[in-house]
Amino acid sequence: MLLFTALIYGILAAGAAFLLESLFLTGLSLNILVLIAGAILEEGAKFIFLFQWRKRFLPLVPILLPYQLFLFTLFGVGFAMVEISLAVPPKISILLSLTSIHILTSLLLGSFLILKKSSPIMLPLGFILAISLHTTYNFIVASLQ
Repeated sequence: MLLFTALIYGILAAGAAFLLESLFLTGLSLNILVLIAGAILEEGAKFIFLFQWRKRFLPLVPILLPYQLFLFTLFGVGFAMVEISLAVPPKISILLSLTSIHILTSLLLGSFLILKKSSPIMLPLGFILAISLHTTYNFIVASLQ
């Protein structure tokens, strides 16, 4: 059940991010502020849904760290599945990079959710790192097109 819910919550997070991007970023010219805003909206949706998923499902059973990281990876795959379905044109390099960035940032956010017990600064730090990484990715992809 945890595997399925991680995937579904990732898909739901992507749907929320897509809705927010459609509301706030549609029609704007592509510039650095739009790239940053897109990363903030996507990572914010990921963070909220990942936090809620972890709060609702992980306390149910004791889970080892490697399995938690695997579940965070599945969350990222769920998120990437939605973006892949929206990618036009669906080139294999774009599909792989979309999957990679969302798995990486989901792992990063999940890891910092685990580390928040050790220090309260960990949660904002993880969020800022995920946004920075995603913004860098968006900038590289935009500059290649």
